[in-house]
Amino acid sequence: MAKDGLTTLSGWPQGVDNITAETDLSSRALREAVNVDLNQVGKPRLRQGFAQRYAGAGVHSLWSGTDKTLFVEAGALKRLWPDYSVTTIRTGLDQNLEVSYEELDGVIRYSNGAQTGAVSALGVEEGWGVEDPAGQPTVAQGPVGGLTSGRYQVAVTFVSAAGEESGSTLATVVEAETGVSLTNIPQGDAAYVRVYMTEPGGEVLKQQAQIPMGVTAYQITSVSDGPPLDTQFARRMPAGHIVRYFSGMMWVAKDNVLWYSIALRYGVNKPQEAFFQFPERITIVQPVDDGVYVVSDKTYFIAGTNPRAAGQVVVSPNRGIEGTGAQIDTEHFDIERAEGTAAFWYSNRGAMIGLTGGRIEPVMENKVALPEFDHGSTLFREDNGIRQLITTLRGQGTANSFGASDSVVAEVRTNAVTT
Repeated sequence: MAKDGLTTLSGWPQGVDNITAETDLSSRALREAVNVDLNQVGKPRLRQGFAQRYAGAGVHSLWSGTDKTLFVEAGALKRLWPDYSVTTIRTGLDQNLEVSYEELDGVIRYSNGAQTGAVSALGVEEGWGVEDPAGQPTVAQGPVGGLTSGRYQVAVTFVSAAGEESGSTLATVVEAETGVSLTNIPQGDAAYVRVYMTEPGGEVLKQQAQIPMGVTAYQITSVSDGPPLDTQFARRMPAGHIVRYFSGMMWVAKDNVLWYSIALRYGVNKPQEAFFQFPERITIVQPVDDGVYVVSDKTYFIAGTNPRAAGQVVVSPNRGIEGTGAQIDTEHFDIERAEGTAAFWYSNRGAMIGLTGGRIEPVMENKVALPEFDHGSTLFREDNGIRQLITTLRGQGTANSFGASDSVVAEVRTNAVTT
């Protein structure tokens, strides 16, 4: 409203706009806001200050889940407790590599692109996946047993104390009349060796025994109808710079390749078939209810819950800023026909929201021109009735020529507003 020739501004509900020319800029938008929060009607409120809670050296990869907060310091994965005390979970990580985390059923799986691991619900390191056996045992006709004479196939896997199973290579074939003798059983860093064998002349490997690691010889004298081997030709899940969960599978981005695990077997991947390849390094992987958004040279959508039947559809020409991806419920956004979970990330054209069906809603594409950063991180924050997605960006910060060169700045430093 106007009084004595002056205009009183009650807020800026349209938020920041540094693209529109100053002569056309709405009075409901502002060029820049420093150290303020804008509420639902655009009124500014001074942001609270901060206090140091932990003094560390080279701290990075801060992450918080259901009941645990983790970070990396000096090559060690550490846990931050509610009283701000710290315990070390694992050492020996590469200090120069950032870590990506994903929590599922209380277990936090993580990777830094070169190393992987998992933190159990109890907060201890338990490893992600199991190393693969280096080949198969030596197999021969056994001295005794009740087998039917015929051709048998034999294979082994490694199993962790938690029950996670490794992959296995091509099975060994033996002609046997009474029993099958296994010697030189491979050994490794696991709790058990699981033994599989087919029926005579059969093709389906079924579990025959589970023996403690350290045992190098075993005799099979009869065929058991155990569970089939479904990790043959699989390998331990590779390390990557992004880790996500979707549709019963763990997904890992390594450079320009996106790998996914066997369903409900989060530690193994079939490298011959379970992957998607992209033209450039993957910067964003964010699932929604019916697919996965992947940002590389462009923005792609992998539709459906069965990746083997899915394709890569381009849904936007924009690139993404690595590390800014987050998953959020659509109830936090005022978007028509939006439901379920949404993907959020920053692109080279501002914040993006990815909805079900490959539908993308640019949040600030026609309002804000950002410098061209290459890394960042995103935090969901609720404070005094305001819900925010806060993204910090870093890198070269090359100027974006798409923005307007003039400016109107609103700054709140104490309780005053300067326009």
